[in-house]
Amino acid sequence: MLAKLGAQIEAMMQPFRAARDLLITIPGIGQLSAAAIISEIGTDVRGYFPDAAHLASWAGLCPGNHESAGRHRPGKRRKGSQHLQPVLVECAWAAAATRATSNPSAAGTS
Repeated sequence: MLAKLGAQIEAMMQPFRAARDLLITIPGIGQLSAAAIISEIGTDVRGYFPDAAHLASWAGLCPGNHESAGRHRPGKRRKGSQHLQPVLVECAWAAAATRATSNPSAAGTS
């Protein structure tokens, strides 16, 4: 059943293969994550969002900034796209766990 579902996803992603292959080059994003991202926002988002900040806001990934009397409190994640938000959060966790991306200054050293 999983193999059949994987083949179906692959067949549906054929028209978006170039965009998917480009997304996969980003640390933390795999084939299924790229398919989920493309299925939610498409390949050309310029018609919907003027810049990356608007896309992040729509997805609900803009952090809150609560300050009162000079004290900063962390904000909660905002409500956003119920399908895209968890995928992007998981990709961020995967990218943070990747050795080359966890410490940018150490990326070129061996």
